[in-house]
Amino acid sequence: MNDSEQSTTTAMNLYQQALVYLRQQQFQEAIISCQQALKYQPEFALAYKTIGVALQVQGQEEEAQKYYLKALEIQPDLAEVYANLGNI
Repeated sequence: MNDSEQSTTTAMNLYQQALVYLRQQQFQEAIISCQQALKYQPEFALAYKTIGVALQVQGQEEEAQKYYLKALEIQPDLAEVYANLGNI
């Protein structure tokens, strides 16, 4: 496995862990896992989206919006992000 593949795998593992944290309502842990994933894959739109979700459910809507917009900048076809933005 080359460095690029390793980075992608590590980012995906961290993202999967973030989803577990999100389901457990451990929002700060979810954010941290996504931030770590972004260190390996800076253009990982789903990680930005997940940070946005974690922030939004904590009432940090302005900050969430920034992460949602970054996710859409990278991957404009994320329908869930548009729905989340509509709820802010």
